[in-house]
Amino acid sequence: MTSKLLLCKRFLCLTTLLVVGGCGGGPDYEVAPVRGVVTVDGKPLAGGRLMFAPVSSGSVKAGKTGFADIQPDGSYAVSTYGSEDGAVVAEHWVTVLGAGSDAAKTQLLGAARVTFPTRQTIRSGDENVIDLPLDAAMVKRFGEGADD
Repeated sequence: MTSKLLLCKRFLCLTTLLVVGGCGGGPDYEVAPVRGVVTVDGKPLAGGRLMFAPVSSGSVKAGKTGFADIQPDGSYAVSTYGSEDGAVVAEHWVTVLGAGSDAAKTQLLGAARVTFPTRQTIRSGDENVIDLPLDAAMVKRFGEGADD
């Protein structure tokens, strides 16, 4: 009887772990691949980081923020849950955070961050190629700390 009781306890513990732990731990929100090139006055931005922040509607959380390192050639690929997996399927505000290199700081006129004036929509099932062009006037208008 003792061995049956011990076996039942082990079975119950294992079942509880499976139910509580779940069977996987996928993302909370659907993501789709996002890549592109950031330019300033037609030239690739030489570094920095992008933040893709889903737009929330009211008090409902819109999803997890994605980030991308801007390469020296201006290219980027967004990561949210894993390396270059993309951004949450939704509308996003996109912001350049920090310039990264002296060349990029010069391109961004010293701005610590620049938020693009239009939202970007990430679509499900698509390879979302989003090129992000800036010019000096936009950097001055939408950048925080840009030189005048």
